[in-house]
Formats: sequence, C-alpha cells, structure tokens
Amino acid sequence: MLVCAAPAVAQSRGEQGDSEHGNKCDSVSLDATPPSPQTVGVIVTLTATAAGCDNPQYVFLMRPPSGSWSQLQALSADPTATWKTAGLAAGIYSFAVAVRAGSSHDDWDDHTWAIVSYTLLAPVVCTGVAWNAPSPASPQTIGASVALSATAAGCTNPVYQFMVQPSGGPWAVLQAYSSSATATWDTTGLAAGTYSLDVWVRQAGGTADWEAHLPAAPAYTLQNPPQHCTSATWNAPVPSSPHAPGGQVTLSASAGGCTNPAYQFMVQPSGGQWSILQAYSAASTATWDTTGLASGTYSFDVWVRQADATADWEAHLSPSPTYDLQAPGPCTSVTWDTPVPASPQSPGTQVTLGGTSSGCSNPEYQFWIQAPGGTWTILQAYSPKSSVVWNTGGAASAAYLFDIWVRQQGSTADWEAHIAPNPTYTLQFGPPCTSVSVTFTPGSPLVAGGGTPVQLSAVPVGCPDATYEFWVQAPGGAWTLLQGYSTSSTATWDTTGLAPGTYLFDVWVKEAGNTPDWEAHISPNPTFTLS
Repeated sequence: MLVCAAPAVAQSRGEQGDSEHGNKCDSVSLDATPPSPQTVGVIVTLTATAAGCDNPQYVFLMRPPSGSWSQLQALSADPTATWKTAGLAAGIYSFAVAVRAGSSHDDWDDHTWAIVSYTLLAPVVCTGVAWNAPSPASPQTIGASVALSATAAGCTNPVYQFMVQPSGGPWAVLQAYSSSATATWDTTGLAAGTYSLDVWVRQAGGTADWEAHLPAAPAYTLQNPPQHCTSATWNAPVPSSPHAPGGQVTLSASAGGCTNPAYQFMVQPSGGQWSILQAYSAASTATWDTTGLASGTYSFDVWVRQADATADWEAHLSPSPTYDLQAPGPCTSVTWDTPVPASPQSPGTQVTLGGTSSGCSNPEYQFWIQAPGGTWTILQAYSPKSSVVWNTGGAASAAYLFDIWVRQQGSTADWEAHIAPNPTYTLQFGPPCTSVSVTFTPGSPLVAGGGTPVQLSAVPVGCPDATYEFWVQAPGGAWTLLQGYSTSSTATWDTTGLAPGTYLFDVWVKEAGNTPDWEAHISPNPTFTLS
C-alpha cells in the first residue's frame, strides 16, 4: 500500500474547496485482497480508507502495463471496488483512489491520492500426466485392492480425478478431484473382464473439466477366482436298491463349488477292487449294466473336479453309497398313503390315491374300489404305478372302501400283499351336521284338547345347508314322522284331539345332498306335556 500527495493542481482546488466547504480529507490508503501477486482470473477487491473527513466519497482508477489511466469505479460513497482479471494479460497493474469530503464539490481534497501496484501472473496449467504401474499388476482376481497412481506435469499445484470404465460400459468417477495422486480401486463384487482407466489433472482452482489426461487409457484385467469342486452329492439311483441282476441302473451325482465340473464314476463289488465305471466327463449320470453280475452289495463313489483341473479329484462321496443286487422276492406288505385331498370331499373332486409296498424290488399295484352296497371293481389294473387318480364326478355321497393289491413284477399270483382292513374315503356335498337343538312355541305344558298348534324350531351346528326331519312319540306309542326331510327348520304339531301325557320329540339333520339317514339328532329326546 502506497499513499501519495495530490498533484499541484489538486492542491489548489483542495485549498479552494477547504475555504468554501469546511473540513477536508487528510489522507487515504488503499489495500488489495487477495494480495499481489495472483494468477490471471482472480477477482480482486480494492478497499480505500479515508482519514480526517466526514462522509468521504471515492473514485477508483486503473492503469494496465504500459497503458493509460482509466476510471475503474466512478465517484461514490462505496470504499470498495471489484477488479475482475479474467482474460487480462499478465503484468504489473497500477491502481489509484482519490477521496473528498462528502460536502465538497471538488474532485478531491489535498493529499488525498493513494496508488498501489498489483502483479498478475500468467495462469499455470497442467500440460501432461504420466501413469504409474498399478500395484498389484494386472491381471488380478476379483476382490483385489489395486493401488493406482499418476504424476502431473507443468502445474505447480495439481489435482487428480481417477476414472474407470468396464468393458462395454460408461466411464465413471473412481475418485473425484483431490490433491491425492493415488487412488485405491476396490474390485470386490465386480464382474470379470478388462477395465479401462484414466486420470484427469488440472491446476488447483482451475475450472476446466481437465487440462491433461492419459493419452491412451491403460487396461486392467479382473479374473474370476480359480474354482474347486468342494462337494459331491449322490442322487437316488433309478430304479432304487435292491434290484434283481440283469437290468440297467441310472446313477447320478451333483457337484458343489465349481462352475464346470467333471465326473468320474467308480464301482466296487463286495470283497473286490475299485474300478472305473465311467471315466471323467461332463456327464453327471452313468448307466450301470447289471447283466451277468453276481448278487451282493456294491459300493459306489463319484469323483468330481473342475474341468481343467489336474488333481485326481477335488471332492468325492464319503461314505460310499451302496446298491444291492438280489434275486426278486415277494411283496410282504403294502401301506395306504394319505389321499390328496384328504377325506371327506364333495363329489366331483379329483382324488389321488397311493400305496407303498415292502419286500419286493419291482412291485406292481392294482387299485380296487367298492361303493356302499356294491361289489369290488378295479379302479386301476396292475402296473408299476403306485398311485391313481380317482375321478369322483357323478359319484354318490357315501363312504367308499378301497384296497391295493401288490406283487413282484413277473409274479403270477393274484396278489402277494394287500391292505387290511380296507381304508375308506367319504364323499359328501358339504360338512356334516354335528349337533342340533329344538325349541317349542308356545312352551310346555299346554292344556290337552285345546287344539293349540305348537311350532318346533331346530338349529343345526356344523352344516351350512342342513335338511331337517321331525319325529314325535305319543305316551306309550311308537315314533311317527311329524315332517319328512326338507330345508325347513320348523314344523307345526297340531295338538287337536290329543290325549293328555308327555310326548317325546326328535329332530334328524344332515347336510343337503349327503346320504346318511341322519348326521345328528337330539339325545336325550326333548319332551312336551299336554295336561
């Protein structure tokens, strides 16, 4: 900051102004923020401070290098002026401020000039950037933490932005602009492939997207981790053990932990040596031809390894599964499987029936059905199928009996085992009534001979569409039907001409469409007295 006296002409005018207008400013100082020197593009605030006068007014002047003075900011009470340097040439600029008292009409007061110099430096830009070898070097397994770094050239205070692009994908910011010339690339969860990398650099404070970047994006390859089969699982053979010699058995296994497994199937007869049943291949199944083999227990193993592996095996079965070859024996029993859906159901339902045999390696099944009061008929003739679908469309609601005959395939017996006692399955149109109650209107007792009609009202439980039958028993007499089955839950008892005494009543109820005589009735029977 420099304070200078005013020119002679200014002093004369200042003296005249002083005599006419009273006080004058004694001095003025000028400061610049930020201080000189700065790079072209900076915005500079000039601040003037006057002394010795009230309500000072300021005018700011500027002179470029080798140029003439010009007004930067006209006369005002504002003690600050803003100088925008964007686009200006580098060099030494001069600034001046003149001040006068607010009541003065002079241009300025005596000794009221201040002049400062300000140096603008040419902008610094990054002219290049060099790529440093990543650590660890490419290629690496997915999950590696890779240290990236670069070195900028031509700029004194560089900032760096690291970019990454997956194969076929867009560029993304790996690490935004900062003064750090290094970045850590965490590859956890990324896809395998070749990634492109770039580093943008610019001088700190620069506004360009970048001033330099790598001329050719370096590549880095991520690979899937090497895989090993970690387990082998044995699947149930088809047909299942035991089985008679002479047939073909399909064996299969599943590998775990590897994307491209190879399988080798091994077999060992009882007391014998292991041998290869099927050498390494991509096939997870093998066919074991038992023709000519002796009866006995055979052990199996399956070796698995990644297709390109060289180890004998990476996983195998332990313990070894076994398979029994034995002469066929008769079926010794058969059990009834729970039908699907379970009984009871409405007619028209498709019901799956099934059974499970024991004692025979190749059973065949024959399913039988008996309707109420009917004869046994074949529902499904002998076959290897252990289940049958019973189409109940058009069948009456009732309880049906079933039987399953089983025998070893090839047997000439009618059956070797069957189900006893026979299981049942009930068809009904709705859930059965579980109970019923009745009320009398008017209530008991009544005077005999009056002919008053009595209304019976029944309330069932458990059935949404009940039907009702009402019964009455005179004293010492037999049960007689008061009102046959109908959907009416009420009946009228005409007492005209009836003898005195205690009468018994009953109400039978059943779900509409169901065939039993009744599903619920009243017990003990309610009474009504005619006196």
